[in-house]
Amino acid sequence: MEERENRFNQLMFGSPRKREKKKDELSEPALGNVDWNQLMNQCQEIAVSLQSLKPVIKELSPLLDFFQKKTK
Repeated sequence: MEERENRFNQLMFGSPRKREKKKDELSEPALGNVDWNQLMNQCQEIAVSLQSLKPVIKELSPLLDFFQKKTK
């Protein structure tokens, strides 16, 4: 009887998958080869860029508000 059920299950659902053990990418130290100085410099450059864009965004905000009110 059990063999019959196994045949039915295999016919309907296919043979069971064999699970492969995948190497977990997080198990390796991902931060081992990071150049921290370069990373901090890039973060500082992003912050400076955002500060320089702040006046432009303030100038465009009334225009964006106008379009937002038009679409409602």
